[in-house]
Amino acid sequence: MTRAFDTAATQAPSLFDELSLEINLKEISVRRVSVKEIRRAIVTGHYSGVMPDATQDAFAGYCNEVVIAAVAYGPGGNSKTFGAVVEGYDSTNARELIRLWVHPDAPKNTASFVVSKTLKMLPEKVGLVVSFADSGQGHYGYVYQSLNFYYCGMSAEGVRYRDASGVEVTARLANIYKIRNPDKFAYKSLAEIRSELGWQPVKSHSKHRYCIGVGKKKKSVTKALKQKSLDYPKPDRIEASQGNVIPDPQTDNRGVGSYHSATSDRQNQ
Repeated sequence: MTRAFDTAATQAPSLFDELSLEINLKEISVRRVSVKEIRRAIVTGHYSGVMPDATQDAFAGYCNEVVIAAVAYGPGGNSKTFGAVVEGYDSTNARELIRLWVHPDAPKNTASFVVSKTLKMLPEKVGLVVSFADSGQGHYGYVYQSLNFYYCGMSAEGVRYRDASGVEVTARLANIYKIRNPDKFAYKSLAEIRSELGWQPVKSHSKHRYCIGVGKKKKSVTKALKQKSLDYPKPDRIEASQGNVIPDPQTDNRGVGSYHSATSDRQNQ
């Protein structure tokens, strides 16, 4: 639905030019913004290359009015994203952190600093936040570990869809199409909509699930999460003959997907 906007965003000047700023975490301001203001950062910086249609809350981290971080929250990939973790939570009172980008030249811990600020800026009714670290991309979720999210195990392998342009999308995105295009899709099932749009089912990887309580419901949500909390996952540290350790992609400022070069990292996927 917004692929035209995503494509246009990739034609804009690069966000990956070396920062000329000397940045201190205390100088970073975090603001609620429109999706338009962070689209280019997500499309060119995140490994997915897509700004989700279902984004409900968007935030940007600024230093001297330069965007150095972007965070997006949405309603969850399916109807069980939240209720399976804490009973009574759904897309009306919970959020999934669906995109995180940090400029590669930003100082260490920028990702956790910015995310921590956004958690306090979500709508008052939100009491639960869930995020997933993609095992298929070699992510373990160190950003969430540093923020004391509770680890609630791996998600089950499931089915996503690949649209006509080759981009993977969630099954629920068809419902967004139905809402925004009632004249065309009002009387069609979600399966019929996906078929008409040319989406093909693909197997999705298991992901590490992280959760945290926020806002006025933080205490009760935290109590429920503690009962399900597991030890944090750690990567297998493979040492080369020189004693070097292969790093995890999320131990620095890369968050869920920030890269040094949009071109080179598309090739590294």
